[in-house]
Amino acid sequence: MRIKNIIKTRLKELSGKIMIFLNQLRSGDLPVVIILSKGKHGHSKNVSKAAKELGFRVHIFCPEFPVNEAYYASKWHRIDCESDYALAIKIADKLNPSAVILESKHSLLVMQNELARASGCIAVGHDSSVTSNSKSQMREALKSADIGTLNWYDFEKLNMNEKEPAQRYVYKPEVGSGSAGVRLIQSNLDLENLRAEYHNRDGILEEFIVGRQFDLEGIAVDGEYFPLCLVEEHYGDAPPFFPPSWFLFNPPIDNVTRLKIVENAKQALKALGVKNGAWHIEQRLRNNNNEDIVVLDYANRMGYNKLVSYATRQSFPKLYIQSMLPNKNSFRDYTNDKDLGCLLKIYAFDEDQKNRLLSFAKQNIDMVLEIRSLPQKIGDWTFLGFVVFKSDDFDHLFRKLSSAKLLPQKIYEYYRV
Repeated sequence: MRIKNIIKTRLKELSGKIMIFLNQLRSGDLPVVIILSKGKHGHSKNVSKAAKELGFRVHIFCPEFPVNEAYYASKWHRIDCESDYALAIKIADKLNPSAVILESKHSLLVMQNELARASGCIAVGHDSSVTSNSKSQMREALKSADIGTLNWYDFEKLNMNEKEPAQRYVYKPEVGSGSAGVRLIQSNLDLENLRAEYHNRDGILEEFIVGRQFDLEGIAVDGEYFPLCLVEEHYGDAPPFFPPSWFLFNPPIDNVTRLKIVENAKQALKALGVKNGAWHIEQRLRNNNNEDIVVLDYANRMGYNKLVSYATRQSFPKLYIQSMLPNKNSFRDYTNDKDLGCLLKIYAFDEDQKNRLLSFAKQNIDMVLEIRSLPQKIGDWTFLGFVVFKSDDFDHLFRKLSSAKLLPQKIYEYYRV
């Protein structure tokens, strides 16, 4: 099996090198876009594809051969995008790029800002590159602007009050991604055990709050914010972990709540220093109260780009790239579009749920956008698979899944029809 995987990898690299050579011949004098990538630790395939389709020569900056991006690339430069600043700037100076782009790894924002500024391109800015990569700096920025935030504490200093067992906290790594390392803390014993496990790791403790969670995806242009897609997320009850249970794209919430979520997000993004580029912000309605909206997390980069593109009938990667070009298109708030339908991604927690989801999906294949039947690790939790359902009519999807006893309980409670 190991030899087979090595051969498979080598063949992918060979075919990728052939494609890069062919793309180089075909691209001629087209303008250049630089794509930042972490390779197997975080590729940028979707923005590479979009950049090529928009008529650019794609130059990949990546510390290893970019297997995922090679089909769309005209050139690969071996550059560590988290440390090789001098080399990146030297090469970019010869390329005269139109834009410097990344996909979903906010650790690359520092390079984007430095490289774009040195190349005369649109940069995300220093402030957002910092607040996207530091939980404590994010909290400080929100607090200074009096934007809905959480009480938070230094990981090494808090002592929990045993007389208030109802108070719970969430540990988050200072620099985190994809919920890895996030833990629920319910007692001093939990806290002591985590400190022993995470000795000498930076992190913060946030108060744990209950309520519905909504993520908003969008783009920023010169400090103006254009929401693209609203996603309701629900996380399972599996202490000390927070495994996602389901994601609902284009949820049919009331317009008043939608507008309040959007407005709170815009205020938060301004406080966090977001000026340009894609953004992803997570908010929770404390105790389901739309007058008390709390920012949980954010980053100045895309999230869920494939599903957001399908849910909105807009190419998120292309909109993002176009927003980073000198001659911009016009943009708007897309979250109020009424005829988009919805997507519902349901994760399988056990074999029984997985088998029932797969069986229903095979019998109703016209309702299915994507199926994964193999285990998948998200953060510190491994799922057995998922199904993404699609429908132009939310009520129809609700009734079909409800009759099959596959509709998540919280969706039934929130959207009973």
